[in-house]
Amino acid sequence: MNNDLAEIPAEIGQYKTLKEISSGSYGLVIQVQHKTTKVEYACKIVSRQQLSDKNVFQCFEQELRIHERLTHQNVVKLVEIIYEENYIFVILELCEKQSLYDYLSNSDYSYQRFLKKITYQLCNAVDYIHSKGVIHHDIKPENILLDVNMNTKLADFGCATEQNRSPTNFNGTLGYAAPELVDQDSPYSDGPKIDIWSIGITVYTLANGVVPWRNVEEFYQRIFEDDYSFLQELSPDISEFVAACLKVNPNERPTAAQLKDFEWIKNVKKLPAAKKAVNRSYGVSSSYKDEGGKKKNLLVRGIGDKSVVLNMIPKTNRCKSSIRLIRASVL
Repeated sequence: MNNDLAEIPAEIGQYKTLKEISSGSYGLVIQVQHKTTKVEYACKIVSRQQLSDKNVFQCFEQELRIHERLTHQNVVKLVEIIYEENYIFVILELCEKQSLYDYLSNSDYSYQRFLKKITYQLCNAVDYIHSKGVIHHDIKPENILLDVNMNTKLADFGCATEQNRSPTNFNGTLGYAAPELVDQDSPYSDGPKIDIWSIGITVYTLANGVVPWRNVEEFYQRIFEDDYSFLQELSPDISEFVAACLKVNPNERPTAAQLKDFEWIKNVKKLPAAKKAVNRSYGVSSSYKDEGGKKKNLLVRGIGDKSVVLNMIPKTNRCKSSIRLIRASVL
């Protein structure tokens, strides 16, 4: 699909096209306005050509069916689906601040209080979807949106599954995915606790400004070896929260409801007013020193802008090489 806005019709059903928000391999997201109510929404435009494969279409329909039954203040609302001959238009709640990743790349807030609110509302969203039998599978800063009042909205249910249906392929983002998903020898099955792991990685990234890995395979290896020394970079209260999320045994991880009762976030108050935006490098990036002693930065958005499909081969030494990737391709 060509992402030129001029090719998009001026009107889509009861909505008037306003402007482009973002584009990617999936298609285009534009801002629209309902012609009667004047309320503005986001509209995700998906070409039917992209859905020509039966399995791809079924996955897309599953995403829509799951998303449309979720109604919660911390979940992006799916408003309407418009099917036309060449495109499918998905009308969504508009989050003016876009993703948490994008917003924090260019803004400065009272950081700790902001992080507490983000974390509490994220846990609130995950607690809700789990109560509805839904597992998100891809929680990360890119999939956490912010509305005009700086409230957290969990988005993108493209990897989501129902709890009684295990996915046929790995769906998620390497690095944010729980060990039981990337380790084929894991005795633990897929379940809602995989989202708790992703919350932990997300909170670490937001709190520390960098992802907790330089090399993802080495990161999982450290986890399997019970090496959590990277948590020392966090304050004690945040470290306690993240450590609880990052238990290798998912049965030892708290539920999202239990996370909301952690001392660090349970007394969250309203976010303070924004300060003047500054051009600040926010970090889902990782830094290290090269052989000459110069500091290098590794910008990381998960492992890619989209989810990663992994195929793994048996490991001769689980701790030495936690995962072996035959292929990692962006969906």
